[in-house]
Amino acid sequence: MSAYLTPLVLVFLTPFIYWIFFLRKEPTPFPGEAKAFFFPFFLPLVIPYRLLERGLMNVVAGFVPVWAVNALMTGMELILLYAAVRFFSRPMKVASRSFFFRICLLIGLGFGMGRWFRDVLLVWYHPLFIVYGYSQFSHFLNVFFHLQGVLQALLDLMGAGFFALTITRDDTRQPTRTVVGFLLGGGLFKEIDTLIKVLFQFVPSFSFFASVYLISLLPLLLLAGFSLLWMAYRRWERKENTCQEK
Repeated sequence: MSAYLTPLVLVFLTPFIYWIFFLRKEPTPFPGEAKAFFFPFFLPLVIPYRLLERGLMNVVAGFVPVWAVNALMTGMELILLYAAVRFFSRPMKVASRSFFFRICLLIGLGFGMGRWFRDVLLVWYHPLFIVYGYSQFSHFLNVFFHLQGVLQALLDLMGAGFFALTITRDDTRQPTRTVVGFLLGGGLFKEIDTLIKVLFQFVPSFSFFASVYLISLLPLLLLAGFSLLWMAYRRWERKENTCQEK
């Protein structure tokens, strides 16, 4: 029973916890924070991963195919995430920029949790591999599986934060290199995570990474990414306050 109940509880508990800590006191001009979570949540569920993987393997065969396919699939996910942030930026024009930034973080969280739930669906109903392919870490719905899913969802949350800063900088006509830098930051850490997973799955000399991935590599990657995101956000916030004072 817990194999079905725990994932469902996590799906609804995660956005609620986020709302309590970051959005509860906001005078919300945006009609539904639930849309900001569940719209991107369903995006990974409609991607035919298996079909895309087979098509990409035919294109990139011979050039480190496994890494190339995984990197391209991650790139496609990032494009969808950026499109979701852009989509929600339109009705948010009336909101404060800080509130918009927090809504974008919720969008990223929803997208990441949707990708985790895709792997949960593979465990519940194995024939879905025809659409989603196989995940090597989707055989047992234990605490470590759910913890890894939530931590990897934070990578998407981080990416959405960088994309939000990209959009606000673009709207204020900041230098192109700053906008490009935030775009790269939004995908850099997800691509590094993809590379790490490919290395310990398919390169025998890096197999020891698998034993430390969840307890050190992934947390360190998140720490580095969120540190950069926090510094970028604080710098943006100081400039925003300076402009308002003038």
